[in-house]
Amino acid sequence: MMKNFRVNNSLLKSILFGLILLLGSPCFVYSQTEHQEENQHKESPHSISFLMSHTHISQGSEDGVSRWLVLPSFGFDYNYKFSSDWSLGIHNDLILESFKILKPDGETELERTRPIVSILTAGYKPGKHLTYQIGVGGEFAKEEHFFLTRIGIEYGYEISENLEMFTNLVYDVKWAYYDSYVIGIGVTKRL
Repeated sequence: MMKNFRVNNSLLKSILFGLILLLGSPCFVYSQTEHQEENQHKESPHSISFLMSHTHISQGSEDGVSRWLVLPSFGFDYNYKFSSDWSLGIHNDLILESFKILKPDGETELERTRPIVSILTAGYKPGKHLTYQIGVGGEFAKEEHFFLTRIGIEYGYEISENLEMFTNLVYDVKWAYYDSYVIGIGVTKRL
């Protein structure tokens, strides 16, 4: 499976460079005392996240034979926290490999060329660490687009006032085609 794994090195370097610039950008740092005092008790409602993950597909196909596929992927998320427990977000995943799936008939293969998943999610965080997610969206590839629903859970651990490390597990149902689940680890920056 890994022999087909090809990543455009300049694209990967651009993504990583942009992420480093974004997370380290001085526009997100409050250096004046008055801003620090104002924001000590008020958390920003905006956050962005980057995660590295693996997408697991049970209906994969290699040479016409049904196979369990594990594919590398990246995630880029934006969330807006509108109450102490609830947030809305746009979550985007990019699967870095092309692959084939078996259609529900069990015989027909369908090619998926580096699909992009984009989902509108609602998150519920009743405590300090766990967030439950549910959402709807689509998986987009040059061959065909699929409607999907997602359920998931995240466990986060605050590193500093505006940074959090997290791990997640999400399950995507691509209606009438195939299902997948994603396991990832990432970092969230409150803006």
